Amino acid sequence: MGPAEVLRLRPRRRHHRRRADLRGPRQRRHLAKPGRVSARRPGAALAVAGVPPDYFSSSGQLWGNPLYNWDYLARTQYAWWIARLRSAFALYDIVRLDHFRGFDTYWEIPASAESARSGRWRKGPGTRFFKAVERALPGARIIAEDLGYIGANVVKLRRRARLPGMKILQFAYGHDRHNVNLPHFYPADSVAYTGTHDNNTTRGWLESLSEPYAGLVDDYFQMGGSKSAWPMIRTLLATSSRLAVVPMQDLLDLPASATLNRPGKAEGNWQWRFTRRQLGQLSDQKLATLRHWVELYDRTGDRALSDFSEPPEA
Repeated sequence: MGPAEVLRLRPRRRHHRRRADLRGPRQRRHLAKPGRVSARRPGAALAVAGVPPDYFSSSGQLWGNPLYNWDYLARTQYAWWIARLRSAFALYDIVRLDHFRGFDTYWEIPASAESARSGRWRKGPGTRFFKAVERALPGARIIAEDLGYIGANVVKLRRRARLPGMKILQFAYGHDRHNVNLPHFYPADSVAYTGTHDNNTTRGWLESLSEPYAGLVDDYFQMGGSKSAWPMIRTLLATSSRLAVVPMQDLLDLPASATLNRPGKAEGNWQWRFTRRQLGQLSDQKLATLRHWVELYDRTGDRALSDFSEPPEA
């Protein structure tokens, strides 16, 4: 699945979204039938999901929803998961598996706990799950949401599953000591974002930076002192990643007040909306620039990708 194939997809039926997120090993819908979650009795969980302290929250996150019973699901050849994926692909061209790291190891918190800190890591289904999916749904287009401090084992699992991971420009500096989110390290087998729904807007992020990161970012992205998201959008499109994703807030160059979601905050999320006037201004002021960059960095889908050279056409 190369850049051209992804960018030229069209929504199926009459749905306007072309990518669906499946919330990985922490979803609520599996309560439909017993056995699929860890519970003493239907509706009474033994353990619940969440994450330990991380970039977004110093205390971790206690989500409270039950966890999958992976032993049971393995005995059924992951039939429920496959049915769910098949249903998603009837609507969407691409599905993103959220919290991919949970397929390797996941954070299990006692149901009676008041904090995510008391959890422990448990082993997920690993390669067996993805082999079952590949057999049942050959050619399925899946993105692995592999963000956070995940470790080498999660990367190995993603590669064995032959799935592209995610890269985030806003994580390029100060996020981890390996700097795997610096654009010049992006592999072709990845999907690049300026930021996700969990990030600040890129303008808001730039305005929040202090030294030394403010200077490093200004130098790397050739900002010239600007706090606009657009120099970073250009860098994003120039990466080797097979797909580049720019949130609408960044295309509109909006400040932090347009942030969509703030992890760990229970109120005020998922409320931002763009307006027809904003879209009109974007079209009038930036459409030509965006079209030029899409063509300049071969993201139109009009030219096949190859790893060998040939003489130019006469």
